[in-house]
Amino acid sequence: MDEIAIGFPLGALRLPIVAVLGAIAIQTFLVTAGGILVGRKISQRLGMQTSRLAGLAAGAAFVLLGSYLILERIFSQSNLP
Repeated sequence: MDEIAIGFPLGALRLPIVAVLGAIAIQTFLVTAGGILVGRKISQRLGMQTSRLAGLAAGAAFVLLGSYLILERIFSQSNLP
C-alpha cells in the first residue's frame, strides 16, 4: 500500500522515474542502516518505544510532504494565465 500511495502522486507530477527511484533507494538504505546501528545499542523495551516513535515521525513526514505537494500544485496552477 505504501508503494501505491507514493506512486500515484509521483506519477501524476510526472517526475523522472529513475531519479525518484534512486532517491528513494538511497534514503531507504541510509535510514535502515542507521536504524540497525542504533538498534544494536538499545534494549528490546526501548526498541519497541522507538519503533512507535519512528512510526509517528514517518507519518508526520508523509503528511508534511503531501501537504507541500498539494500546496505547490495549487499555487502553480493559480499562476497560470
